[in-house]
Amino acid sequence: PATLRGLLLSIKEAFIVGGILFGSAAGWAADALIPSLPGLAWHATYAAGLLLAFPLLSSSPFLPESPRWLVLRAVATGDAQLLDDARKSFRALLGSESATKADAEYDAVVSSLSCSLDPDAGSTESTHEDEQLDFGSE
Repeated sequence: PATLRGLLLSIKEAFIVGGILFGSAAGWAADALIPSLPGLAWHATYAAGLLLAFPLLSSSPFLPESPRWLVLRAVATGDAQLLDDARKSFRALLGSESATKADAEYDAVVSSLSCSLDPDAGSTESTHEDEQLDFGSE
């Protein structure tokens, strides 16, 4: 959903920066704590990275597929089952109590992607004078 996209991207970037910091700290700590094995501190850095990667890799099969990606594939292939999966994915991400909001997000993405992939949709120029942007504030 558009309201979560920025937050999720920011979290991903924070984990990348945190991982770089953690790797540097692990390398420094390994070099300082294992003086009997000079030059092998990088082994500890890689081991620490593997320890952190394991929970991510083991949990990834349980994450829902991106609803936007599912809609994109459905519009491109014409597969109605993918559209149903996208609606379910929106509801899973936004929670069952906000089914109306999930359906509105779904409709907006389907409309957006359908127009962008339809060569007969008309002019590429658009006027946005009467549109208001919704940044998820309620």
